[in-house]
Amino acid sequence: MSGVTITGIEQTESLFKELTDAQVRNVANKIGDIVVDAMSANIARDTGASQKSIKKQVRKSDGGIKVSISPHTRYYIYDEFGTSKVKNNIGKVYSAIGGMKNECIDTAKGLAKDYVK
Repeated sequence: MSGVTITGIEQTESLFKELTDAQVRNVANKIGDIVVDAMSANIARDTGASQKSIKKQVRKSDGGIKVSISPHTRYYIYDEFGTSKVKNNIGKVYSAIGGMKNECIDTAKGLAKDYVK
């Protein structure tokens, strides 16, 4: 949805090369949980449907394991990016996700180090 890409994890790349696919999937799942919690806490609430509709998918892609997280209500895109008449919730989820970058990297490092031991 928002196209946020977390970078800065280059220093842990060598740790991830030693992990199995199941372990990498578990790390991605934990990071996804952190982002889902941040999105749920900061999403625009009118009826609560958008907050309940946040879904996380962990799957294999061309470059490795991928985590996709997004609200699945058809109208949430208008809440997040605004319309010509409603502009009060613009960027709430996007800014919450951007602020979670360091926590996600720290979690990934910690879990990868635990698996390597």
